[in-house]
Amino acid sequence: MIWQFMTGKKEQRQLQLIELLKEECYTVKELMGQLGVSRKTVLRDLTVLQEKGYAKKLTQWQLDWSNVTSFSELYRKILLENPTFKLFQQYLWSDGPQEIEYRKIKQLNNYLLIWNLSVNRRRRCLSGDARLIFHLQLKFLRDFCQLEERALYHRLARHYEEQQFFYPKQELIPDKEMLLTFAADFSLPENIAELCFFDYLRYHIQTCLAFYLCHEKDQTPLYQAIIQSLQIIEMESMWELNSSKPVFILKLFDLFLGIQQGLPLAVFNQKWKPREVPAILFSFSKELKRALPLLRNCRIDELALALNHILYSSYQVSLSLNPNLKTSLRIQEGYHAFLSSSKRI
Repeated sequence: MIWQFMTGKKEQRQLQLIELLKEECYTVKELMGQLGVSRKTVLRDLTVLQEKGYAKKLTQWQLDWSNVTSFSELYRKILLENPTFKLFQQYLWSDGPQEIEYRKIKQLNNYLLIWNLSVNRRRRCLSGDARLIFHLQLKFLRDFCQLEERALYHRLARHYEEQQFFYPKQELIPDKEMLLTFAADFSLPENIAELCFFDYLRYHIQTCLAFYLCHEKDQTPLYQAIIQSLQIIEMESMWELNSSKPVFILKLFDLFLGIQQGLPLAVFNQKWKPREVPAILFSFSKELKRALPLLRNCRIDELALALNHILYSSYQVSLSLNPNLKTSLRIQEGYHAFLSSSKRI
């Protein structure tokens, strides 16, 4: 999920703790090492989780599954208990309070900076890019309401039924029939069909592949950006077996599509766990930023982080598709050889 950035450090630590404890049991000393905080801080957070019935201590600390049914349920509970997140939720859905302490608004605005959004108290909503706000609303419905796609798209349709400001970017949809078919299948109005379609692509790889092939057929600027990127990012040592390359291309296409929509890289990167970025990816990011107009407003560090996520997830998919030990070892060797390369640094 991407919502932990709408809370304070205490809640973020608690979310990190439950993510660790969902996999295995830990001692306090081990948790100190994982979180990089003091013993006192870890014990304080564990005590809070224990008092709420979320964690318990036997010989080691572990989650108390008698009070929660899943990790995702527990994650949502901790977020929804946070006053600042509750306030964010209200403004996200244009239902925020007009009369509220300036201190609370300032705190929320500080959190919203990562998405270039802010609070509009007079209109009781968020101010900023409308497409990003729409994307966050869709993501919120998926994560907290757990609606089926048709239900969540119709929930947004009701919310935006009086607004007419979403217009398709012609260069992003080379095959209009795909969009029209999608809108008809889900009975969606024109004003939100495009954004719902792009959301649908992110969760259905076959549809995303078909959409990418449409861009390939028409040789669109977005497709040309992918080809130019592949020429810059030389990864032949990894793609020798040709199993991770198609995955990498689709994920890069998803990234570029989001950027073209106006979504900040922070939205993409927040879906992943923090991971050290190899120096070579910063070099590639600089070259991509210079070469592609699409990326000129992107920060190099955020672009390098996005490339790292794409590369790692493609590598994981490639391993899962090749259970043969010899092949898996070759994939791992290619991946680590690429990361350790210094030819452009």
